[in-house]
Amino acid sequence: MSTQPRVFQSQEQNHDIAHRILLAIKDLRFGSVEIVIHDSKVVQIERKEKIRIDTNSSRCT
Repeated sequence: MSTQPRVFQSQEQNHDIAHRILLAIKDLRFGSVEIVIHDSKVVQIERKEKIRIDTNSSRCT
């Protein structure tokens, strides 16, 4: 049984991925960031943002 080394992203790709993840979480107040990995490689970054509405402050008085 031969053991092949796993293929990872290059250092430049890792820097780009880290930057994209930081952009995805920047200014995110409510929500989540999902990072999808296949074969030890980041293949997708998904940002889901929730908008919370304070019903107390939107009532007319």
